Amino acid sequence: MRPGRSDSLSAQSFDSNGLPVVEVMHASGLSEIVLGCEHASAEIPKHFEDLGLGADVTHSHIAWDPGAGETAEQLA
Repeated sequence: MRPGRSDSLSAQSFDSNGLPVVEVMHASGLSEIVLGCEHASAEIPKHFEDLGLGADVTHSHIAWDPGAGETAEQLA
């Protein structure tokens, strides 16, 4: 492992099921590239409540991009 690199992540935000909102894949890989995927799901961390949005909005394409998470996984 290169200096300054860690295979662990301390996630402080959790979805409505209590699961971390960040997923680290291939943490010990050798690539210099970090791939991030925003809007991979419709989950909003509990401490953000509902951001003032109704359920109809949070589960629509406005709040998340269907397929984005799966695409990011394939690219990783």
